[in-house]
Amino acid sequence: MVFSSHGISNTFRYLVKDIIKLIPNTKVESKLERKGIRNVINDLAYERSCNNYLFFDCHKHIDLYMWLCKSPNGPSIKF
Repeated sequence: MVFSSHGISNTFRYLVKDIIKLIPNTKVESKLERKGIRNVINDLAYERSCNNYLFFDCHKHIDLYMWLCKSPNGPSIKF
């Protein structure tokens, strides 16, 4: 599953779309708020029957962070 936070710029949005095109069998979700995001992400992954997800988080419209996570409490990597 792939989704991003609110406030992502156009260039970052195009990057996310390119990554979605590279990954087969991808489920896409709408943008999420940043407050309480961990519980919301785990609930969405459970509802959609996804074990892994990518979350793109934009800070101050400058930095884009990519979280690779295994749901619900597996390891996670932040780039």
